[in-house]
Amino acid sequence: MRRTRSRKRKATWMRLRNPDAIKRRRKRMRYTQRDLGALVGCSHTMIGLLETGKIKTCTHKLAERICNRLDMDLDDTFEVPQAVSMPKMSSVQPNTTATA
Repeated sequence: MRRTRSRKRKATWMRLRNPDAIKRRRKRMRYTQRDLGALVGCSHTMIGLLETGKIKTCTHKLAERICNRLDMDLDDTFEVPQAVSMPKMSSVQPNTTATA
């Protein structure tokens, strides 16, 4: 009997609305970036990049963990970015005329 692989679902990405809000709340709760990263399951570098705005998105799971730990509202802190629709590609006919 053939075993089928389970496919992983694509993660939902969330965009941080205000990077400074996380930093202010983290400092108010007296967490270091390293502390918060360890508590939510990511690196302190990721926390720092989110706080400075160098990374604008993270997974829904991480956004939820950060908001729960910092006692912040998920909908006020993060948003689901609008899906970007790609234009349809039409079949392109190769140029048959030779240029000299």
